[in-house]
Amino acid sequence: MLGKFYENGIVIEFDIEKACECYLISAELGDDVSQYALGRIYDQIFKQSKKAEYWYQRSIINGFYHAYFALGDMYYIGRGENVPYFEEYETINRNYYTAAQLFRKGVSENISSCYCPLGRCYEYGHGVEEDITMAIMLYRKGVDANDSDACERLGEHYADGIEGILEPNVNEAIHLFEKGAELGNERCMTSLGYLYLEGEGGFVSKYPEIIDKQKGIYWLKKAAELGDETALTKLEELC
Repeated sequence: MLGKFYENGIVIEFDIEKACECYLISAELGDDVSQYALGRIYDQIFKQSKKAEYWYQRSIINGFYHAYFALGDMYYIGRGENVPYFEEYETINRNYYTAAQLFRKGVSENISSCYCPLGRCYEYGHGVEEDITMAIMLYRKGVDANDSDACERLGEHYADGIEGILEPNVNEAIHLFEKGAELGNERCMTSLGYLYLEGEGGFVSKYPEIIDKQKGIYWLKKAAELGDETALTKLEELC
């Protein structure tokens, strides 16, 4: 708890080094949450991927199953100089198979954040045999578990449709994007903005009947406030 106070600047002054000292004491005593916190800080702040990997693995062994997503995401994306946005990180080679296995274990423990990435693995055949039907099922389970990334992914599929599998349905797409937006997903906000501004669902379908410029600008502004670059660019074009 003291580590959390230092990490978030609650009551006492923010100090990430002291936060790590506190987490480390607790982690070495076997506390799974502190082990996960160390992994997160080493990955996201210090960019020390090997230490992050070690502590994520320790936290999983001790029962903190939310780390399945964090560790799986490291393997799915990779770290190092040839990985966009992660060039300055210590190298971790991309491994789709290991990532998929971690996401699958997370799903088996009902970790909501693992449904969408495992669905993505099945959609693109990353580490598993390609199976779009399985991907859609996993996205739906993620939506039911209130995962905003799953809302975004399934919403895109309903906006565009999947030939022979999923008929385009703009109302369902809007419902999913709205749910994701309510959960704080800025990409869902941006997608809503585009749908209302242009009545467009990807390259497959167009929905002129839903165009509502006021709603479109509202959602783009919401996304822009959260730093979404696509929304910012579109708003600049409109101005």
